[in-house]
Amino acid sequence: MIITLRCARIFKGYSVLRVAKKCNVSANTISKYERDSSNITVGMLRKMLKLYNVPIDIIHIGSTEDYVTNHMDK
Repeated sequence: MIITLRCARIFKGYSVLRVAKKCNVSANTISKYERDSSNITVGMLRKMLKLYNVPIDIIHIGSTEDYVTNHMDK
């Protein structure tokens, strides 16, 4: 199963604000990466994956639109 960063955050029970504080960025930055992670830095991705305790191979990197197109109902 492939999931988005938003799904990983929600599964962990974290708010956008909590993740932003733990990653030392704004809530808007976290929301932006959740909508489209195409331009996320490796460092930020590592922070988020560690916080969510998920491996990179289950995370969709790209836009939410791409995720819906490529992973829904598959």
